[in-house]
Amino acid sequence: LQEKLTDGAPPAAGRLYRMAPFYTAPRARLVEGSAVSRAELDPRTAFVLHTREALYLWVGAHAHPDYEAAAREWTRLLQRFEHASAEVSLERQGDESAAFWAAIGGEGPVAAKLAKYDEQYGVGKSPVLEAPAIEVRLPSGAPLHVPLRQPSGNQLLSVRAAPDTHAPLPTHREGPSPLATAR
Repeated sequence: LQEKLTDGAPPAAGRLYRMAPFYTAPRARLVEGSAVSRAELDPRTAFVLHTREALYLWVGAHAHPDYEAAAREWTRLLQRFEHASAEVSLERQGDESAAFWAAIGGEGPVAAKLAKYDEQYGVGKSPVLEAPAIEVRLPSGAPLHVPLRQPSGNQLLSVRAAPDTHAPLPTHREGPSPLATAR
């Protein structure tokens, strides 16, 4: 524990990050488990391996270009905030360096796919998830459609109210208060 607190570097075995689908663009997810290993690699996405000595960007043979772009951005963030190696070693599946294999625990075959990721990757799956529809009702009962925030600047694209089919509620200036008539 003291080692982790003193220098902020990844553990000796390193950290492995998987690019996963998300709402605005793919995002990095730390691969949880006992040890960094090639058994975690899935050719449908990209991974970033952050070790004390190096930064590796591994791109699977069937990875969408958005996953590679997300992995490149993640390496930039690791360099900026985690003081990771300035040089990124790009490793494409089937053309990996000996240094990469040594860092990930040994050379060997990579599975055609990992079943635990089937819901996120595969035929008909996109690296960008469809935003859920959010509907809020106005006091008049009309729906107000609220879009998700955009990734740049976190500003709403638009807010549109459905056509008002109900008469507006009276205000205290237009007539008696509902509280006054209830007494």
